[in-house]
Amino acid sequence: MTFSVSIAIGTLDGAHFTELDALVDTGATLTAVPLQLLAPLGFRAVTRLPFRMADGRVVENDVTEARIRVMGRETPLLVVMLTKDTAQVVLGMSVIETLGLEIDAVNKQLRVMLIEPPLAVRLVGSRGGGTRTRDS
Repeated sequence: MTFSVSIAIGTLDGAHFTELDALVDTGATLTAVPLQLLAPLGFRAVTRLPFRMADGRVVENDVTEARIRVMGRETPLLVVMLTKDTAQVVLGMSVIETLGLEIDAVNKQLRVMLIEPPLAVRLVGSRGGGTRTRDS
């Protein structure tokens, strides 16, 4: 499933951001941005990593660190630096999950994830001692 959303990508110190339209791709792990958009902002590769493509090929790409802002939430993460001029900005699942967002497949949009608390643990017992139980 794919659809587009507005994101901002910025320097790690948060001093500079640029707004971009990104394709939400449930098959992508990391966010990917064309080098032509990153270079003017001063981004440089911090490492090179292998990636398995949808067709099974393994390719290596440079990766940088950046701050990514989506729906008012922001986090630093690795970003793949794409070298093809025609490449599309892709918002990967690592950003979506890290920011506590989820995909609304029916309306083709992102929404804030409602996080359910873990099962509550409480102490139950009489004056002298207690037994731990889990509420269900």
